Amino acid sequence: RWTYLVCRILRGCRSHANNAPLLVLFFCCRVDAQAEQTVKEFEQRDFPKYMASLATEIVTEGRPIPVRQLAGLLVKNALVAKDETLQKERIQRWMALDGNMRESVKQPLLLAIRSPEPLVSRVAAQAAAEIAAIEIPYNQWPAILPSILENIQSPQSSDAIRISSLECLGYTCERVAVLDGPEISEQTT
Repeated sequence: RWTYLVCRILRGCRSHANNAPLLVLFFCCRVDAQAEQTVKEFEQRDFPKYMASLATEIVTEGRPIPVRQLAGLLVKNALVAKDETLQKERIQRWMALDGNMRESVKQPLLLAIRSPEPLVSRVAAQAAAEIAAIEIPYNQWPAILPSILENIQSPQSSDAIRISSLECLGYTCERVAVLDGPEISEQTT
C-alpha cells in the first residue's frame, strides 16, 4: 500500500527533471515503459545534472537501498554500451563534461564504495569502475587507485568494503582491456 501511494503521488509531480531523487524513486516503484522513458528523457535533456543527481542519491545514507542501487546502475549504464559506436559516443559525452562536474560524480561514488550497506558499496564499485576505465587511460582520475588501495589496506575497512574495492579494481581492469583508449602509462598503475 505504501509503495502504491508513493507512486501515485510521484505520478502527479510535473517536474521530475528538477527532482532526481523523486525520479529515481518513481522509476524504482514503477518499472514500466513510461518510467523508463522519463528517466531517459532526463538523461538526454541534462546529462550533467542527471549524473550528479544520481551520484548524490547513491551516496546519501538513509535513502532506501533499492533506490541507491538503482542510482548506481543508472550511472553505470549511462557509460556502457554493447555497440562499439554507441560506447564511443558515451565515452565522448562523459569526457566532454567539465572536470568539476565529473568530480561531482566521482567523489560520491568513492564515498559510496565505503558505505556500510554492501549492496550500495558493490553497485558504487561498478559505477566507479566504468568511470575509471574511461578516465585512467587519459590520466584523468589519479585519486581512484590510492582510494581503492586505502579501502583494501585500512584496518577500519569492513570485509564488505574490501570486497567492493577489489571488485572495483577488477571491473576497472576488465573494462580498460576492452575499451578502445590510449595505452595506460606505467606511472598510472
